[in-house]
Amino acid sequence: MKKKKNLWDVEDPLGRKIILTRAAYSHVKKRHPGESVLHLSVKEGIKNPYSIWRDIDKSLEVWYYFIEVEEEKLKLLHLGECYIVVVVKKKEGLYNIATWYKVTDAGKKGGRKVWQRK
Repeated sequence: MKKKKNLWDVEDPLGRKIILTRAAYSHVKKRHPGESVLHLSVKEGIKNPYSIWRDIDKSLEVWYYFIEVEEEKLKLLHLGECYIVVVVKKKEGLYNIATWYKVTDAGKKGGRKVWQRK
């Protein structure tokens, strides 16, 4: 099995280590280039997200981290008012980022909130 190259990892509010691999970052750069430059904001945002949601199908082992982006960065990147949602999948005991992209609200249809910032 080929070892994945990690760019970074960070602990979330639930005490889990969330990993960003080179492959996942390459995916974001290709599919969501405007949001890819926010990788350091994503890293910081996972430590203290606005909210965390879990897919209602528990067999999927998928979580959604909603992150608020500072207004200056939104203006600089021409993103408008939005959140960044980071999709995290658990596989083989590891929590890996699959992708991230912008959304206009902090909620997930087909999901349930498991954590909210106070």
